[in-house]
Amino acid sequence: MEQKAKIIIVGLIGITVACAFLLIQSLGDKQQLARERDELKSENTSLTSKIDKLTGDLRGYQSKISSLTEELQKAYQDKTVG
Repeated sequence: MEQKAKIIIVGLIGITVACAFLLIQSLGDKQQLARERDELKSENTSLTSKIDKLTGDLRGYQSKISSLTEELQKAYQDKTVG
């Protein structure tokens, strides 16, 4: 009977140690995932601001192209009329 009790106690200690190890490992993984999430949020914010800037630049360039096209058409009309 004593032998069975010792085996049960050793088994319970082993299970407890394994559970503690898994708990510590999962907490470490959770912290790592939280850090990665924060980094990705920061990168997303940075990329979004770059997209907004590039979109504004693109609109400006489109406006300049339209203006230059109008000037070119006007110059062509002046050349053909005059």
